[in-house]
Parts: sequence; C-alpha cells; structure tokens
Amino acid sequence: MRTPHHPARACHALWLFLAFALPAQASEFTPGAPASAPPVAPVFPPRPAPFVPDTSPAQAAHEVCSQLPEPQWPQGVVGDAEYEAFITLREGRAVAITTRVIRGVGDRRLQRELMMRMDHANRGLVCEGFTGRVSRRFALPKAAP
Repeated sequence: MRTPHHPARACHALWLFLAFALPAQASEFTPGAPASAPPVAPVFPPRPAPFVPDTSPAQAAHEVCSQLPEPQWPQGVVGDAEYEAFITLREGRAVAITTRVIRGVGDRRLQRELMMRMDHANRGLVCEGFTGRVSRRFALPKAAP
C-alpha cells in the first residue's frame, strides 16, 4: 500500500528542481556591482536625558507655605495609618508629588483612595514663589475610645 505524498515533500522537490535544473542567468533581479556612493550612517533621534529624582533636602511645608489644605478623609475611616508626602514646587506650584507609606491600611483600594485624597490636598498648597522640595506628614484620625 502506498502512502500519499506529503505536500512539504512536493514543495521541496520543486525548489530543488528550480535551484539546480535551470541555468543561472543574469537578470534585473541579480545584484550588480556596488555603487561608488559613500555609505550613509543612519540618523537616530537624540536619546532623552535619564530621569534623575530630586534628592535635595526637603523643608517642612508649614515653614514655607501659607496655606496647607488638609485631605477630606472618607466618612468613618479611622486607624493608625501614617504617610509622608514629598512635594517638588516650582515657583509655588506643585510639579511632582511622591508619597511614602510609613504605616498603611490593609485594604489596597482604601489605601489608593487615601493617597489620591492626599495628592489632591497637596496640589492646593500655597507657597508664594517657592522653588524646592517640601514634606508633609499625614495620619488618619484615631478611633474614639
């Protein structure tokens, strides 16, 4: 009993036939002599400067700023959570805010909500023309005894 031909074998045989049975002819597809033009180097855009975080010492925000809005904590949220925010100011405007969790809450969704509210409060700082870094500490309200 004969097995049918596999299609890959037929393609391989056709390729061998075309490669070795036909005479090699010069055509418009074969490369000619290299041109005498000088090689051209590819042009790449300049690399962006690497990100360097601001590590200058931070002053306490209450020493520099005249208005320090407090975050509006969600109703009924109490605990021992503490956070520290580092705000980079340029001419009195917040341009970068980094929040560090000192002691957080267990619920990740609640923690993101709290950090978003602190970020919103930090963008409302009024620091008349100050350029530099300031820091603020936040703590959740304590539970009533």
